[in-house]
This record gives sequence, structure tokens and C-alpha cells, in this order.
Amino acid sequence: MATDKNEFDDWLKRKLYRDLIFRAIVWALISTLAAYYAIAVMAIDPLDYLDRMGKSLVKLVNSLGSAALLLCLPALLFKDLEETVEKQENKDRMKGRVAGVIRRLAGDLSLWLLGAAVTMLSSFILVAFQIKIECKEFGLLALFIVTMFLLIIVSGGMNILVRRAAPSPLLLLTRNPTVLLLIHLACMVALAYVAMKSLLFS
Repeated sequence: MATDKNEFDDWLKRKLYRDLIFRAIVWALISTLAAYYAIAVMAIDPLDYLDRMGKSLVKLVNSLGSAALLLCLPALLFKDLEETVEKQENKDRMKGRVAGVIRRLAGDLSLWLLGAAVTMLSSFILVAFQIKIECKEFGLLALFIVTMFLLIIVSGGMNILVRRAAPSPLLLLTRNPTVLLLIHLACMVALAYVAMKSLLFS
């Protein structure tokens, strides 16, 4: 069954960043309204609301988010190799079923990570306006906001790189498939190490 096509949707998808910005605005509005309803209508304490959300969402972002970013690297590797390998048979493998599943999963999971980061940031900002913050807590507040902004930029950037109909920027440096493979593998190992350290200390 074909999906609906309209002028606004086509305009969004001509530039992937427009699509992500639109989605982020919708996610932020929904999460802000949900937090406001829980705090103002259901009379849930703002810090309790934030604590409940943190216990469920933060750990999931830490684990599933790490997997999402890690999965983006082989997805980009397949895109790069599809562009650089010479044999048509090898090109077909880079966009075949296995590679296709990885590329789709990487796109969907990085999109979920972006949504989760936007949700946490918008909910956190709303709660911050509902409570009294002491001067000594401004550092932690700023650190969390900066971390969420970085996560939004990284997950959004990776999502665009995976979903767009073009290889990664690495091809500006080299078109040698072996070098590309080694660079991607090194990045995967480094990211896996950082993810494991993060999970151990969470």
C-alpha cells in the first residue's frame, strides 16, 4: 500500500534536516504537554516526574542509543563500499537484504535516539522552570543541557548520513575500499569501547 504524498511532505523530504527539525518540534511539544499535564493536572511532584522518566528513559538511551550509533557505522560502511567497489556483484551485496536491514535499522534507531533526546531535554527544561534551583546546581543543569544538545546533533547527523542517497563524507578523503574498511572498523572499536565504559558506569 502506497503512503500518502503531499506538497508539504515532499518539501520536508527534499532536505532531510527539515524532516528532522519538524519531527523534533512535534516530539518536544508532545513531551512538554505530557510533563505539564502530569505536574499541573495530576499534581505529580516535578522532581518525582523527572526521576521516573530518568529511571526508564535514560538507561534505555544509554544502552539502545549506544547500539543505534554503533549500528550507523556499518550502515555507512555499506553505503561507502557500494560507491567504491568495482564489481557489480559486490555493489549489489552492499545494498542487499542483510546490508539493507542494517541500513534501515540504523536509520530507525538513530531516529528513535533523536526523539528520546528531544523528549528528555524538553521535559527537563519544563521541570527546571517548575522548581527552585540553587546556584551550586547550575553547573549540573548546564552540563545536562549541553550533553542533550550534543546527543541531538550527533544522532540527527548520523540519521541524515544513513538515510540520504549519498555516501559518507569519508569519500572526500579516500575512495580506496580497504582504507575505508579500516577507518570504519577503527571507529566501531572506539565507539564500542566508549559505549561499554558508559554502560559500566551507568
